[in-house]
Amino acid sequence: GQLNGGILAQSRACVLANVSKLSSAQVNMLKRFVADGGGLLVFPGAKLDVDWWNRTAHSAGLLPLPFRALRGSR
Repeated sequence: GQLNGGILAQSRACVLANVSKLSSAQVNMLKRFVADGGGLLVFPGAKLDVDWWNRTAHSAGLLPLPFRALRGSR
């Protein structure tokens, strides 16, 4: 919820760590940010909504590949 245009305007890269999902407005802001040369790094975690990221963020061109479900033990 803290990601906004003001923060992106002051940044060269955006790091999202364990973010469940984003609003439509945030996805559009990130698309413009990346298209304008900004960097985006996404670290998955236990809160990640894998289906949302694959359906929305990957389709929007924000991920190079879809996420896969984690398997195994810690």
